[in-house]
Amino acid sequence: MAQINSVWMVDPNTFKLIPPFQLNPQEKPIKIAEAFTISLKSCIVFEDLDQGNRGDNDILIVSHQALGENQPTRQVHFFKKEIPEGTPIQNFLSEVIYTTEDYSGERLFLQFEVVEVDNDQSELEGIVNPLKNLVSVLGGAFPLLSFYGSFANVVINLFERVYKALDNDEQVMSVPFNFFPQDKIGRLEAPLQTGIYVIFARPIDAEGLQLESNGILSQVPNKVAYLTINIKSGLAASPKFVIGQKLETILSQLRFGQHGMSQGQTFNFLLETMTAYNNFKTLGRYQELLQKTSRTPEEQKRFEQLANNPDLKPFLPSS
Repeated sequence: MAQINSVWMVDPNTFKLIPPFQLNPQEKPIKIAEAFTISLKSCIVFEDLDQGNRGDNDILIVSHQALGENQPTRQVHFFKKEIPEGTPIQNFLSEVIYTTEDYSGERLFLQFEVVEVDNDQSELEGIVNPLKNLVSVLGGAFPLLSFYGSFANVVINLFERVYKALDNDEQVMSVPFNFFPQDKIGRLEAPLQTGIYVIFARPIDAEGLQLESNGILSQVPNKVAYLTINIKSGLAASPKFVIGQKLETILSQLRFGQHGMSQGQTFNFLLETMTAYNNFKTLGRYQELLQKTSRTPEEQKRFEQLANNPDLKPFLPSS
């Protein structure tokens, strides 16, 4: 019986699409204490959603991420007007979706929203430049952080209207998905492992579909919109991106958990505070690994990285 899924994995040998619900011997499971990165590689919308004389599609791409029970954070990856239907989108404002240098072994939630924007386009265009500035500082476009410091020209109610657009404008796709550590997967739960994944706007039978060398599928039944992501071992982002990601998580918790946040804080203060906090947490992780009588290869690798961290060395015992 054919399988119908919204999320498929690319077989690294044949480049055909296979279900993502079992460990692939050609790929590598992400283990506790290991670093990994998820990146956005491509997106295609086939429909002409600005029909008639309204021009081509005006596309907004947003990702949501959450580890464990944390409040999902949002990241803007793309906004551009007048994209002809079927045009591959591969040049993103920010490519990195999620990264960590020390996987905790919790469930990872991802959701991707691709929206054809009809309303408030001028407001969206006004947001893109501040987000580009944020990318130049942190390597990622985290919306809540743009409320601080030199990005304060983007006010919070403006983003409220942008988020509202995600609900009111035509959604090309809005696909939530979970990855689980390998020891907690069931029959229809996807293990967190390296590989390329294709996420479709709706469930399809992907038998016979193949990813070409340019990162685009050879054919798509009924021209269903899709995007591709890549999960790989290692930290493929700057340390400031990691800090920005953690900051965004904290601010999301404040914003959505307590219905408000202090706007008197500055971006630099937040960044400096988070840097100190991150070093403190990292030092605690070093001590935790130091006390272990035996370590997995991943934990040993992480321990050696921490032992050679120049920010930690003043606080570590002399070798």
